[in-house]
Amino acid sequence: LGKTTSLSTNLVASQLAGSRGKMPVGFVGNATLSHRFTESITSLIFYDYTQDGFNDKVVGRHRLSAQMYVSRGRFSTSIFGSKSLDVDRVSLFGDASYRIAPQWRVAYQYTMDRFNSTRFLDYNYLFAYRIGWREVGLTWSLRSKRIGFMLLGASFN
Repeated sequence: LGKTTSLSTNLVASQLAGSRGKMPVGFVGNATLSHRFTESITSLIFYDYTQDGFNDKVVGRHRLSAQMYVSRGRFSTSIFGSKSLDVDRVSLFGDASYRIAPQWRVAYQYTMDRFNSTRFLDYNYLFAYRIGWREVGLTWSLRSKRIGFMLLGASFN
């Protein structure tokens, strides 16, 4: 759409067949609008459509999501939000990170998921060390109130 804005779309139709006969045709589609505000600030807006007889019951047929990335010097942050339009489902994720030295960083992460009346909420603090492109670290979770470890981006509390 321009030097700093793009739009991409896709739609996939599929049909499974097996010993029980043919299943109904399923559709999965996506539209993504991305925009780079500056060298250090980028945003994305997604629309997802799912009609496959399974996932649409959990995540809904229609879902809007947005992401924003900010990276400036030693500081970086990302924010992600998703809202299903026809199912009571909301997801929020935020991450803020500060690189103390080339191999060391501290970070804070926030996660909230809600599906119907069930809600999951967690905050994590992270102290990490980078080995090549891999990262290991110590975490503290508000939910479990325990120290855990992080390996390759996955936390174990």
